[in-house]
Amino acid sequence: MWEKVKIGEAFPRLYNEKLMMVKSNDRRHFNANQTHPYDSHHHHHINGADHDQVLKESDRIERLPGQPLVRFQQYGGYVTVNRTAGRAFYYYFVEAHHSHHSLPLLLWLNGAANTLFLESPAGVGFSYSNTTTDVVTGGDKRTAIDNYTFLIALVRKISRIQNRDFYISGESYSGHYVPQLAHTILHHNQEAGKTIINLKGIIMGNALMNDETDMKGMYEYLASHAMISDETWKQILKYCDFSDKATQLSDECNEATDEADISTDGIDNYNIYAPLCSNSSLTRNPRTLRDVIGKWDDSPSTVIPLLRELLAYGLCVWIYSGDIDGRIPVTSTKNTIQILKLPIITPWHPWFGRTAIEHSQ
Repeated sequence: MWEKVKIGEAFPRLYNEKLMMVKSNDRRHFNANQTHPYDSHHHHHINGADHDQVLKESDRIERLPGQPLVRFQQYGGYVTVNRTAGRAFYYYFVEAHHSHHSLPLLLWLNGAANTLFLESPAGVGFSYSNTTTDVVTGGDKRTAIDNYTFLIALVRKISRIQNRDFYISGESYSGHYVPQLAHTILHHNQEAGKTIINLKGIIMGNALMNDETDMKGMYEYLASHAMISDETWKQILKYCDFSDKATQLSDECNEATDEADISTDGIDNYNIYAPLCSNSSLTRNPRTLRDVIGKWDDSPSTVIPLLRELLAYGLCVWIYSGDIDGRIPVTSTKNTIQILKLPIITPWHPWFGRTAIEHSQ
């Protein structure tokens, strides 16, 4: 039997399944101490050659359909990240039309000049795997290794980007992928005894970083915007334990979160002020989803230890949050950042645009 589920309703269900299915594994810290199959020849001899030039030119895009004439170079194509499984990632790379040899390079995991867009993991967008089970059995660790393998292979394709200052960015679940890839890069730099990728910092927007504060912050946001009743919010506060200590959500908690789902039915949780698309429901087979969650056993409940490591290493870490996203809202982001207990250098202040307050920081 098929059933329609609103995207906003799916997260509490997935979270509950995750608690029940994978609680026995310790995911408090992502461990990137796995070498990928290409380490031995990717750490050396990355300088461009005739082969590099052929690969680079084969990926160069003269003009996209409907695109006006542009002055910048653009590339797109596939990079194999695992030959055995037949796994390949699709990328789109836009270079600045000036100073492109010296400007920093930004990887976006989810345009601007000198920006590299990557569709990851396999099964997202045009990225694929010839091994069907890859889409079901993947996880954060394999994605980090695949993303790193992609970067090394891309440097071989376009060697002039090798020594650029490099930044990783993304949004939503990239709150996992971004710091995990950063950690993997640092690990391999240290293991090689030299800088393979010149990582300088990470940037994350409305990022999923810590299950406990993300979940609680979502309902706090709904309550603060009068999207759920005070009674529902009080019941969530009283009965819901979103921490690692919980083995599953209680019946009273599920009752409250179900009521919150009903109250927000017909609202786009990713932009609470936008009209809801008529096709915003996702159709799925309940049994199939349950099977997938049962095999999805590689998603840490928090990336806070990773963020602490990256900060201690001296990387720049930017975390921003739009205030109309109800899925991973600004309340979740603020609560997660508070756990880091960072010293305040510049106090909060309004950020004024040309005509009105556009953001806060």
